[in-house]
Parts: sequence; structure tokens; C-alpha cells
Amino acid sequence: MNALTRRRFLERTGFLAAAGLLAQLPDVPWVRAATSLAPDLNHQTISGLVAFVVPGPDGYSKKQGQWTKTPGGIAAGGTNALIETLDLFIPSTPPLTTTVAAILNAQAKQLGAGPGKYEAPFANLAFQQKAEVFRRLEAITGPEAGALSFLAGNLPGLVAFVVYADPRVGYELCGYSGVADGRREFKGYFHA
Repeated sequence: MNALTRRRFLERTGFLAAAGLLAQLPDVPWVRAATSLAPDLNHQTISGLVAFVVPGPDGYSKKQGQWTKTPGGIAAGGTNALIETLDLFIPSTPPLTTTVAAILNAQAKQLGAGPGKYEAPFANLAFQQKAEVFRRLEAITGPEAGALSFLAGNLPGLVAFVVYADPRVGYELCGYSGVADGRREFKGYFHA
């Protein structure tokens, strides 16, 4: 059996097809106006997204008000992995990361996100506000509704997949102790 790579995961979930629709979103006026973001702003936005899905002890998680002492998505390198996944596996102009960041930041501004610790409005939102951004994306109507709804419904899952693919973080978050010949919990049941 072949290993499930990021690319195979994306293909199986239909993310590549939806990315084609998302790549066309820069033609939508409110997206086109927001896609002039600087790369650092994109990185901050994606970091805010990664912290939203898998919080840890990092600044993005603490800013949103939901954080843990165990390593999270930022520690797993989730930001760069997600950017690579979106931009390298799904090439578009502008890069898909820029479009995703523009969409998230535009929705954050509609929620009233103002200046904060980060330049990216989405990264400055509280946890519940980030959830509201995704709820609003799923509720959008119009020609771009299908792509945005698909983005809102699948982007968090993609983030989780990318983050949990790092064994250091995935194992710790799940409490998996690794491969073993047997577990103490099962001793005494066979030939007791």
C-alpha cells in the first residue's frame, strides 16, 4: 500500500478541483482588492489559521485566547507546510496562499478586526471570531459561493492533516507512545 502523501490526500478530497475555482476568485472585486498583501502578511494569516486549528504555546495561539502547553501547529512547522502545499501543489497566479489570506483577512475586517499584535487582521482575531469567519464563508451566496464554501469546509481539515503528519506533534497530541510489542493494558487477557 502506498503512503498517503499530501498530494494524494488533496487529490482524494477534491481539493485540487476546488483550488481551480479558488484560483479564479481574484477576479471577484473584494478578493482582487485584498490580494496585494505582502508575503509577511500572508505568513501571519496562515500562522493564525494553523494556531486556530491546532493551538499550542505560541504567540498566535495566545493572541486568540486558546492555547496549550503542548506543541501545536506552529511548532510542527504547519505554517510553512501549508504554504508549500497550497502554492507548490496548486500553482496559480496570484499564489493560492495569497488568495486564501486575502479571503480570511477580508472576512476578519468585516468582523471589525483592527490593529493588533499582528499586521494580518485574521491573526489578531479571538478564537470564536475565527470560527465566525469560517461560518460566514460557508454562508456566502453568489457566483463564488461554491469555492468559498468548499474552502471553509476543507481548509481546517487540510491544516490538521499537515500538522498531525509531523510525528513529534501528532504523537504527543494524541498520546501515542509509539510502536510496541505489547501494551501493559492487554497483559493477562490472553492465556490468563
